[in-house]
Amino acid sequence: MDRMPPLHVVRASASDLAFVLDVLEEARQWLIREGIPEQWPRPAPPEVFAARIENGEVYVATWGQTPVGTFSLVWADPAVWGEIPPDAGYVHG
Repeated sequence: MDRMPPLHVVRASASDLAFVLDVLEEARQWLIREGIPEQWPRPAPPEVFAARIENGEVYVATWGQTPVGTFSLVWADPAVWGEIPPDAGYVHG
C-alpha cells in the first residue's frame, strides 16, 4: 500500500501571498456559483492579507510539497465581530 504524504501546517511567508489570495478567490467564486454572493461579495484585499502574513496570522497547509489550503487565525477582528474581549481565537477563510 502506498503511503500518503503527511499534511503539514506552517505559518505563511510573504512568498505565499499569491497562493493565499488564489485560494480565497476560488472559495469566493464557489460561493457565488452556489448562489451565496453576499457571503463574500468582494475579492480578498491583498494589503490585508499581506499584513496578516507579516503578523504571523496566516497559515498554509501543504500535502507533501504541494500547498493545498490556507486559513488565518486571529485574536481580534473588530471589523467583523466588533470590540469583544480577547478570550478566543477565530479561524478565517
